[in-house]
Amino acid sequence: MKHKYLIAPLALLPMFAFAHPQGHADSLLLGFSHPWVGMDHLLAMLAVGMLAAAQADLKTKVILMLCFLLSLIAGVYAPVPVNLLTSVEYIVALSVGLLGLSLLITPRLPSAICNFVVIASGLLHGIVHGAEIPNNSQSDSFVVGMLLASIVLHLGGFIWFSWGVKRALPYFRFACAACLSVSSAILMLHI
Repeated sequence: MKHKYLIAPLALLPMFAFAHPQGHADSLLLGFSHPWVGMDHLLAMLAVGMLAAAQADLKTKVILMLCFLLSLIAGVYAPVPVNLLTSVEYIVALSVGLLGLSLLITPRLPSAICNFVVIASGLLHGIVHGAEIPNNSQSDSFVVGMLLASIVLHLGGFIWFSWGVKRALPYFRFACAACLSVSSAILMLHI
């Protein structure tokens, strides 16, 4: 408990990342840094980790996180017309809130529905991020970097949520879900 005051300063570190260096819009490093500075991606990754931690057994937890990662890849490589991207941005922001709502009602929500929400969210995030990636020989390294960061953030959300639940913090699940839902609304206002 001595180190609980270090969490807030560590949360500010992504703001100092140099996420968009000139001439390297397709690198592994940029792909890894992108989820840390893109608020929609950061919140979605943490939410998926928290949602996985709230599941009953280990197999379901792993499947849930893999569903997001695989649908993210599918979305990145899906051929989507550029004129659809504006509406997809709103849906991506809404998906963060939907992940928060799923977290709130997880004890009563079948795992198939959780998987559906996670797959839809991953697919939408992948479509949006796929449109941002230049189509060249290095674009795959960007995707690999983004996937590695997504895994780290999933594990972060998983560990953080597990820690809060083990401590039996009152209303912890509700607080996490509310933060995600409010953040989703703020994201929608800024699109």
